[in-house]
Amino acid sequence: MMELLLSMSTEIKQQIKEQSERQTEELKQIKEQSERQSDRQTEELKQQIKEQSERQTEKLKQIKDQLKHVKLEVAEQIEEQSTRIEMIEQKLDPFDGEMSWNVYKTQFEAAATSNCWNGKERATALILALRGSAAEVLQTIPAKNHFNYEVLVSALDLRYGEEHMKQIYRSQLRNKTQRSGESIQQLAQDIERLTLLSYPTSDPEHRDENALDTFIKALRDSELKQSLLLSDKRKLK
Repeated sequence: MMELLLSMSTEIKQQIKEQSERQTEELKQIKEQSERQSDRQTEELKQQIKEQSERQTEKLKQIKDQLKHVKLEVAEQIEEQSTRIEMIEQKLDPFDGEMSWNVYKTQFEAAATSNCWNGKERATALILALRGSAAEVLQTIPAKNHFNYEVLVSALDLRYGEEHMKQIYRSQLRNKTQRSGESIQQLAQDIERLTLLSYPTSDPEHRDENALDTFIKALRDSELKQSLLLSDKRKLK
C-alpha cells in the first residue's frame, strides 16, 4: 500500500512538473508572439509615418513650385503693365483743352484700338495725357471712377464737347484783333477757321458775311478798314 501511494505521488509530481513546463513554454511562446506582433506593429507604424512624411514633403514641394510659378507670372504681368504704360506715355500727345476735343478723342480712340487697350488702360492713358485746365476735370469725378473710361470721357465731353467749344470759338471770334506782325492773309485764315468752328452748320453765305464783318473789325489799318466798309465785298476771298 505504501508503495502504491509513493508511486502515485511520484506520478502526480511528474504530471505537475510537465504541466508547469508546458505552461512555461506556452507563456514563452505567447511572449515571443507578443514581441513579434509589437515589432511588426512598430515597423508598420514607422512605415506609415515615413510614407506620410514623404507625401507631405512632396506636397510642400508642389506648393513651393506653384508659388514660384505664380511669382513669375505676377512679375511678368507687372513688367508688361509697366511697359504698356511707358508706351502709352510715349505715343500720346497731351490734351490741354486748347485743341478740339472731338478731334483728339478720335485720334485717341484710334490709338487705343490699335494697341488693344482695355477700359482701364484707356482711362490710364487719358489721365496721363491731360494737362492744364483739362486735368482739372478729374476734380469733378469721384476718385472711385477715375479709371472708369466712360465716366472720364463723359466729363470731358461735357466740358470740351462741341457745344462748349462753339461758345469758346465764338468768344474768340468776337474778340479777334490783328496781332502785331500778323499779316492780312494770316488774319483772314484765322478768322475763317474760327468762323467755321463757331458756326459749322450755318448757311455758307451767312457764315461768309459774318467772317468778313469780323475781319474788318479786327484790322489795325483804319484806311483798309474804311475801304472795305464802303466796298460791295461780301466775302473774305
